[in-house]
Amino acid sequence: MQNKPRTFEWVVVGTAVVSLAVHANLDSNSGSALYPVFLLLSALSAYFRIGLPSASGQIPIGFIFVLASLPELPLKETLAIGITGAGIEALRERSPGLHWVRTVFRMSAWVLGIGSAHLAYQQILRTAPAAGAAAALPLASIVLFLVVAFPQAAAVALRERDALRRVWKNRFLWSLPYYVAGAAIAG
Repeated sequence: MQNKPRTFEWVVVGTAVVSLAVHANLDSNSGSALYPVFLLLSALSAYFRIGLPSASGQIPIGFIFVLASLPELPLKETLAIGITGAGIEALRERSPGLHWVRTVFRMSAWVLGIGSAHLAYQQILRTAPAAGAAAALPLASIVLFLVVAFPQAAAVALRERDALRRVWKNRFLWSLPYYVAGAAIAG
């Protein structure tokens, strides 16, 4: 039954590629000094495995740089920051059973998550401008978490033939508060 997880992973990858192709031409470069700084920090934190301590190890901090870039940078630069961190992190975790498709899949989940978080952030700013980043960043962090983690949980459940609910609850859901706290740090 290896085909079901692979098919699901390829659907996510294909969706992310289309999203990247669309956004690569829509945004202009910011010219901001924050972009190379966030990009470098994301890459270094992933390479040196810097993370927030948790009960099951640590959570990589790259998502904080993604959240911090949402109010400051165009989407394509935020995508580059997230993809760089996720890619380096996935390559550093390389285990004998980790296939290259899973690395591309993980990076693709980040593309979709960042795009969704950007959309949520912008929508909150449009509909409730008085709330500003104080309301938009926490919502964006929750959207980022859900859109990045859920496809990964689904792929694990398919690969291990386990219930999605159990995989989600035991391996992924516990990290949601870290994403919300990351919004406070980023804001």
